[in-house]
Amino acid sequence: MSNCILRINAFCNSLETRYGLILTGFIIAFVVVGFDMLYITPHFESAYHGFQYALLSNDPFDFSYLNPLRNRVLPSFIGYILFLRGDLFFLVPLIFAVLFVAAIYWVYRRKEYTSIDSFLFTGLIAFSCTLYIQLAAPGYTDVVFYFFIFLSFAFVEKIFFSACFYSLALLTHESSLFLLPGLLLYSYYINKGVEFKVLKHFVALAGA
Repeated sequence: MSNCILRINAFCNSLETRYGLILTGFIIAFVVVGFDMLYITPHFESAYHGFQYALLSNDPFDFSYLNPLRNRVLPSFIGYILFLRGDLFFLVPLIFAVLFVAAIYWVYRRKEYTSIDSFLFTGLIAFSCTLYIQLAAPGYTDVVFYFFIFLSFAFVEKIFFSACFYSLALLTHESSLFLLPGLLLYSYYINKGVEFKVLKHFVALAGA
């Protein structure tokens, strides 16, 4: 087992040396999501709530019909501007699944975790319902919400970026509101209890 861990760590380090941290994150993400697809046979047609998101992606600003997910407009808007509309909308959550896994590896390596630790963090998320639901129920946009919430926490020291990512999370799912106390507590912890900086963060998040 220890030899396997050392080999994975060495392999990730060699990828980083050759391709850089960002591209390595994407390589790992494609491999991990590929294994997800082997485990959960994916469907390639929007279903359940995903069908409503797919309908919304045809024209997010058409208010002539009732869509219960209209306030969660961001993923459908992204599909609209990328021409991944209607039947192709299921690709949007898959793209964000790759982005999310790559972001996890990149963030933890930037925090100076070892390659193997960062790789295991990606596996912890990727081999769970966090990503599986996008494969079993195509078109669900939960992973888009997870992606932006994760980045709002990851960039908590950079108030502007944290607030921007949080606002994008709100446009993806209104339940982001319930994570506001946790985000502020994390800000207080990371910023070493500097009340003024935490207050600035609160004001920025309130603006979001």
